[in-house]
Amino acid sequence: MPRTQQVKITCPRCQQPFVSDITTIIEADDDVLAERLAAGELNKIDCPTCPFQGMVSYPVVYHDRQHRVLLAAIPGLEAMGEEDVWNAVGEDLQWVVGAMPPARQNDEYLYHPRLLPTLEILSGAVSALRRGVDADTAIRAVYRSQLLQALLMTGKDVNTRRALFRESPDLADEEMLGILNSMIDESLRDANLSSAARLTDVRDDLATHLRNTTGLRRIREHVEQRRPDLDSTGLTGSNEEGRR
Repeated sequence: MPRTQQVKITCPRCQQPFVSDITTIIEADDDVLAERLAAGELNKIDCPTCPFQGMVSYPVVYHDRQHRVLLAAIPGLEAMGEEDVWNAVGEDLQWVVGAMPPARQNDEYLYHPRLLPTLEILSGAVSALRRGVDADTAIRAVYRSQLLQALLMTGKDVNTRRALFRESPDLADEEMLGILNSMIDESLRDANLSSAARLTDVRDDLATHLRNTTGLRRIREHVEQRRPDLDSTGLTGSNEEGRR
């Protein structure tokens, strides 16, 4: 069953504090709440002082006991230490374990939740999970989508795009190249030439990045294969001490 807490919130518009009910734990079999989370509609607030309506940036835990998936979205995760993370979701994670049947309270996955830095990533992952996608693929797809959005916002800034490629080597890969090609084809079918042009710029830079990365990897592999021969000639640092 879900867990709801009363949380003191400061309205981002009028800065007035008020108390609101916030859902912090959602079980996958609660279709109503799970669908609201997947749609990005969970924990919407209405300020009682001004017309502001919006989402609350607050930690949320999603638990799917059938598929042994435990996700926790913690806004600001990147800047947190272990103690901060525990303070943010530790009580909710303990609550999830305590709500399990005794025979399952030692299930390994309960003690290794997947931590996500934003509610948007959690929403996207839950949406994919509810379509039958496995957890790893669902989370990876959301991160890839965010990377694509960031790349498309770089405009003509090639250096920023290349930096994004380097920062996400596990996402900026041949699979992304295929996704970009499909997106370009779709834009051309819809006669959206400006979109096709932006996508093509990203696709071409990614293709160049992958070619360069592959070339460097092959050079490294060749050097490693030749290392025994190089060592025997004294041309590498491994025999430096011996020569001294």
